[in-house]
Amino acid sequence: VGANLASAPRDVEYPATSLAESGAAGATPSAALAGFARHFARWLAAWEQQGFAPIRTAWLDGASGLGGPVRVRLEQATLDGRFLDLDADGALLLEAAGVRRRIAAGEIFPATAAG
Repeated sequence: VGANLASAPRDVEYPATSLAESGAAGATPSAALAGFARHFARWLAAWEQQGFAPIRTAWLDGASGLGGPVRVRLEQATLDGRFLDLDADGALLLEAAGVRRRIAAGEIFPATAAG
C-alpha cells in the first residue's frame, strides 16, 4: 500500500494524485499512518468476527468501474476485459476475450487510462 501525501508523479502511464491535491493539505506521514491503521484494524476485526462477506459487500459498494472495461497486468501477460465481480475469496472475476477468468493477484487499471 502506498499513498502520495503532498504530491504525485506527473509523467506516469496512469493518473496519480495526492491527499493534498484531494483537499487534505498538510497530512503528515504519522497522521496518515494512524488513520490507515485505525481503519485497517476495524476491517480486520470485522473479518475475524464475520468472515470476508461484509468486507466484500462494502468493497463492491464503493467499487469504481464494476461491469466496465479494465486492464489487468499479470506477471506474464496483460489482459483487457470487463470487471464482472469479486468472488467469495476476494479474487477479481474478469471476462476477457469471451472467457471468464479468476484473477487472484495483479495490477488493475481503468480502461479509460488503458486506452
